Amino acid sequence: MDRGRSAGGSPPTDRVMSVIELMAGRGAPCTIAEVADTLSLSRSTVGAILGALDVRGWVRREPNLSYRLGPRLAGVGEAARTALGAPDGVDDALARLSEAVDCGAALGVVSATE
Repeated sequence: MDRGRSAGGSPPTDRVMSVIELMAGRGAPCTIAEVADTLSLSRSTVGAILGALDVRGWVRREPNLSYRLGPRLAGVGEAARTALGAPDGVDDALARLSEAVDCGAALGVVSATE
């Protein structure tokens, strides 16, 4: 099953998650039109989604009318990281490794389903 699509789930929820995933993957602010065109959604739907996410702090509207991920997602990310059970000290170990090899270092988690 494609994890990007629900199996009989909630299409409105799927649309919200698709918007967040798109914005996270781009790493740059997006306009309503860019999100709508990329996800094949109406601009009014994307505008409503981004408006609701903005109110909750999950995205932030920029003065040029583009949107970027918001500060409330940092807490969600940290909670997910904690739930994955990363060992204590992993951040320090990665920082030392990065310094030793003079480049970035990251940790990936592989499980039976991901």
